[in-house]
Amino acid sequence: TFLYLVPEDSYYDFLSTIDPSETPDHFSYDYIAFLSGFMRDHFQRKVANLPDSQKYAERMPVMIDVAINEFHGEARDWAFLSIADDFSQYLGREDFFELVDSMQNYLELNHSSPMVLEAFRKEKAEYENLRPGNPAPDFALPDVNGDTVKLSELQGKVVYLDFWGRWVFPCLQELPSSLELEEKLKGDAVEFVYVGLQSGEDQLEQWKDFVTGEIALRYA
Repeated sequence: TFLYLVPEDSYYDFLSTIDPSETPDHFSYDYIAFLSGFMRDHFQRKVANLPDSQKYAERMPVMIDVAINEFHGEARDWAFLSIADDFSQYLGREDFFELVDSMQNYLELNHSSPMVLEAFRKEKAEYENLRPGNPAPDFALPDVNGDTVKLSELQGKVVYLDFWGRWVFPCLQELPSSLELEEKLKGDAVEFVYVGLQSGEDQLEQWKDFVTGEIALRYA
């Protein structure tokens, strides 16, 4: 069991004695969670001396390095798939697709499980539409007035997309700056689209009240 902690050296000494590739049950949820935790703790050790601002930037390449060097056989395949499950966290990297392509090339040459390789391919394919140079995936969502907004109808303009949640503190901190930027660029060929990540009738009503000013903005 792994916790969100930075353990003492004695814990890492214990961790180094474990060979996760020898774990017999490669198909249980607990095993996948174990692999993810195992890699995360190795990552924490590798970046322990870095400032927090750099730790996250190093996470994806370090996790790939851990998967290659700490696992073998089918366990390594599953470790790669575990990283793929978190691809959405790494999209901000300029070299994201280079790293993903390198992962696939490595797996194609070194995989032990055709099933896991195929699962990785499918996971990677979900992100291909987001590769720079490709048209953005279209979507259609209702605005606060019930009118439909389609991304494809804004083609030819610069589109500022902001995915936010009313319950997410950093989102609320960021919103005033976004609104200030929108006001500053008013009249230019820039469209600001704020996508509220809400679900269920209650959340939708709270979202409408928030957007229309019925609920005050509190972020400090």
